[in-house]
Amino acid sequence: MSYYIDFDGLRVPDEWDEYRVLDEDDGVWRMCGLLPRELPVGRLVPEWFETNETCPPIPRAQWQSTPDMRPYEWHNRYQNGYPACCLCSICGAVEFLLARDGREKTPLDWHRLWVETTGGRGGCAVDSALWHAMTQGIPIKNSTDRILVTEAWDVPTLEGFASGIQAGAMAVGCHDVHAECVVGLEIQNGTPYVQMVNSHYHGEKADRNWHLFRLDRIELRAYGAMLIREVQVRTVGQLIDAKG
Repeated sequence: MSYYIDFDGLRVPDEWDEYRVLDEDDGVWRMCGLLPRELPVGRLVPEWFETNETCPPIPRAQWQSTPDMRPYEWHNRYQNGYPACCLCSICGAVEFLLARDGREKTPLDWHRLWVETTGGRGGCAVDSALWHAMTQGIPIKNSTDRILVTEAWDVPTLEGFASGIQAGAMAVGCHDVHAECVVGLEIQNGTPYVQMVNSHYHGEKADRNWHLFRLDRIELRAYGAMLIREVQVRTVGQLIDAKG
């Protein structure tokens, strides 16, 4: 296999070139890693997972900006040249959910999750990644315990996505071969934006991960958008029992 040197001096397989996207802000090629969704939009979890509940829609005329989530950021997720955007995003959504709800801040291991879902060979679809998080769980750093996503929703519409965010769910939104963590909704001059937290910067540049993105640019049918509102810590034995 041939290689090219691109990301911070890392040896990146050239077969990952398809996962690169030109950054709109600084014109630099960034590694993304999102594959097209495997199931039709809304099919993975047609209602809140394991609850038999639907998400009450909020009429567009009543959409409001949600509270600022920056105070709850405590763990930066940096892809570091891996095509692991949707795994970083799922981990981010869970970490923000835990912090916002006053629960133990539990660092998740996005790299182990990437290896589990892809075999370390490339990108991943967000519906496939979320299903792994709901059935196998997300590895916790330096632990054999895992975080299991117990309530999630594969939203069929952007209206449903906005409604779920306003109801307090954290999320993953997808576009342009890329997935990002979504932590809020912001209305500017009547136009809805989602507050995204990217995984392309670290260190002094980590603040650049935060940006607004137009809601209508999220590509539901091509890639998807997932809401997460409840998780549980499980031991390996509990996961086996949960799977039956």
